[in-house]
Amino acid sequence: MPFSFTSDGRSLSSFFNSPEQNSENLLVEKQNLLCVFKLVIKDLLDSSLRHERLLEKEYFPLKHFFIVFEQILLHGYTGKKSFQITSSSSRKDLWPIIDLITRKSTDANIVEIFLSSKEMTNIRTPLGRVRAWLRLALMQKRLADYFKILAEQKQELKELYDNDGLLLSDEISIIAGLLVGLNVLDLNFCLKEAALDYPSDTTIHYSLYLRERRIPAQSISNNIHPPGSIEDHIDELDDYSSLSSSPIIVRAA
Repeated sequence: MPFSFTSDGRSLSSFFNSPEQNSENLLVEKQNLLCVFKLVIKDLLDSSLRHERLLEKEYFPLKHFFIVFEQILLHGYTGKKSFQITSSSSRKDLWPIIDLITRKSTDANIVEIFLSSKEMTNIRTPLGRVRAWLRLALMQKRLADYFKILAEQKQELKELYDNDGLLLSDEISIIAGLLVGLNVLDLNFCLKEAALDYPSDTTIHYSLYLRERRIPAQSISNNIHPPGSIEDHIDELDDYSSLSSSPIIVRAA
C-alpha cells in the first residue's frame, strides 16, 4: 500500500482496518517513506551542485524534501496520550515535537529559532510555525543535530506516536544520517512573507525519480531476459532522474 494520508495527516488505513492491519500498513508506509526520502535527499544534493550549494529560494527538490520530511514527522503521530488529537485543525499540530527538542537541549541556537518561529507575525498556525522552524534549522545547518536530540527522547516520543511510528523505530538513525548530508548546503530564505500555514499536496511523484529501462527487442524475441528483468516488454523502473526536467506539482489545499 503506498503511503497516503488524509487532509488531517492520518493514514487512510486507520479508518477501515483492524489494529493488526493498521500496524502492518504503518510498517509498509514506513518503508515507503524511507525509500523516497533517500531519493529526495540524493536529488536535492545532486541538483544543488548547479547552484554551487547556495540555495536562496525553495525550488522543486527542496520543496519535495520539506513535504516528505513533514510526512516522516507525521508517521504514526497521535499527540499526547492524555489528550488525543481528534480534530482536523489540531491533527497536524507537531509543535509538541519542537517544544520537546527545545526543552531537552541547552543550545542557545535552538532557543533562538524556537522564539523566532513563534513570533513571526505572518504565521498563524502551529503547522506554519513548525515549517518555519524547520527552515531556520536548515539555515543554521543544525537540523541533523536537532533531529538526533529528538530521536534520543524515546520515552517522551511514546506519548506522541503509535508504537509502529517511524520515529520510534530503529530506522530513525537512517533519517538522522541522511540529514547530516544537508549540512553542505548554504540556505538563505526570507520567511517574512512565506505562506507556510496552508496544507501542501502530499502526493509523491515517483516518476520524477525513476527512469524507464526497456529490455532489448532481440532478447524478447529470443525469450532471453536479463537477470532481474520482467518477462515481457513492459518498462522496468530502476533508477533516478533529475527533478529539474520535471516540475513537482505542489498545490495549496
